[in-house]
Amino acid sequence: PRIVATAIAASMLPVLSLTHLWLLLTPTLVFIATAKSYIFLGDFWWHLKIGQTIALSGQIPATDTFSFSATGATYPYFEWLGELYFYLLYASGGVELVLFADALVMTGLSVLVLTSVKGQCTGVRLAATSTISFMLIALPNRDARPQILGFLIFAVWYLLLLRYRRGA
Repeated sequence: PRIVATAIAASMLPVLSLTHLWLLLTPTLVFIATAKSYIFLGDFWWHLKIGQTIALSGQIPATDTFSFSATGATYPYFEWLGELYFYLLYASGGVELVLFADALVMTGLSVLVLTSVKGQCTGVRLAATSTISFMLIALPNRDARPQILGFLIFAVWYLLLLRYRRGA
């Protein structure tokens, strides 16, 4: 009875092919590459402080309040949503949570790029290789910065437009 139960359980498991491994390898590599990062850009803390200001005041500042050369000057905070996002993450779990969330965003971006490229390439291996190449080019921009959310939103829109174009 035990052998039969094991055989039945094994037959119910999906069989992983080389195609599946290529599709799993890409986001896994991206997650590992980005999860090992650390915050070394000084402007991260500036973005975090703006996020705190937005969270506490409930409004987006209209003037520069943190630089010594332009204090009081009109300043458009284009990245306000990302700054608020980072502050809320930081307030909930510190730098570690910010870095983990950043790795998840980059991994999600790689999945979206892989999905987009997969429909354009002749094989999954080429799509995975192209996506990994793209992500290697994007790695210098992988730091926890507010614009990373813009990359993710752009990839979602691009995928939606591709699907619309294909009639899906």
